[in-house]
Amino acid sequence: MAYSGQQDEPGEGKAETGHVLHDPTPGAGAIHEQRSTRFWSNRLARCNKEIIACCRRYVILPKLTPENCRTCILQPTVNDVNKFDPWLLHKYMFMVGDIRMVEDRSVGDIFVYDLAMISLGHVMKLTPTLLKKCEVAASEAYATRIRGIHFINAPPFVDRIVTMVKSVLKPKLAARMHVHAVGDLESFHRLVPKSILPKDYGGSYSTMKEISDLLRKKVDDWRDWFLEQEKVFADERLRPGPAFDENDLFGFSGSFRKLAVD
Repeated sequence: MAYSGQQDEPGEGKAETGHVLHDPTPGAGAIHEQRSTRFWSNRLARCNKEIIACCRRYVILPKLTPENCRTCILQPTVNDVNKFDPWLLHKYMFMVGDIRMVEDRSVGDIFVYDLAMISLGHVMKLTPTLLKKCEVAASEAYATRIRGIHFINAPPFVDRIVTMVKSVLKPKLAARMHVHAVGDLESFHRLVPKSILPKDYGGSYSTMKEISDLLRKKVDDWRDWFLEQEKVFADERLRPGPAFDENDLFGFSGSFRKLAVD
């Protein structure tokens, strides 16, 4: 399965940030423990069945939109809150992001989140800290240009999800969020054409299961590369200027203040 269409090649600053984020060494600063143990270490999909179980329905659609954007769809299949680990989920998504940096070209990304199986218990695990780290990693290390964010099959408590996500996004990006009620695919199709969508969402191109199975095989084919990347990091001791720290990368120090969602 070919992925022809991701972002323009990242500049020097983006590539450097990517290596800093991957850094597993204590010399990288105060954030090394969180980022190395959660997102960018022990990532081998073949060896980590928990990642596969958590990401059973994450796909990158092969067809581009008419505007040459790539559409990514997450359809959670883990309804047991105790088995839902958003850190593992995003670990896998960033593994796919690494592959896309090499194989994919597009002018931007559209992210679609199917909330049909999401409960308030799932939402409580999506902390502002996690969301902010994901947003910074996607934009600064992977050079992701987000053209749209869609929540489909939105439950009654979707406003809490939107509030949480908007709290970590810039206003321009927050304005690109769209909410589609349960069963309302018509409004979704006005923004994301049916011609590129899988059959699960009214399209005619394959199914979510078939596409996600192909993507998992692609990640598995990259096993040796991910193994080699465990040894690649930025040595902050050699930086001529100030070392990157938590404030530089994420714009905050320590944990986020608690966000009330009741």
